[in-house]
Amino acid sequence: MRLDIIPVTLAQFKAFFEALFTVGRVEVGLIRELLDLCGGLRPAHEAPEWKYQIDGVIQQKIHELRH
Repeated sequence: MRLDIIPVTLAQFKAFFEALFTVGRVEVGLIRELLDLCGGLRPAHEAPEWKYQIDGVIQQKIHELRH
């Protein structure tokens, strides 16, 4: 069994979900896409930089949803 842990903060997760609900697009595929993008950053970054990059991905996805 494989377990991937992605260090998304509660505030980041909440902001993304609020954006999904605001635009009426609460879709499992969008959540999975976000987690896949964030997980894909791991091989290229150490923990502090990875967390910083995750925040950038989340903010970008929120921006894309709203525009």
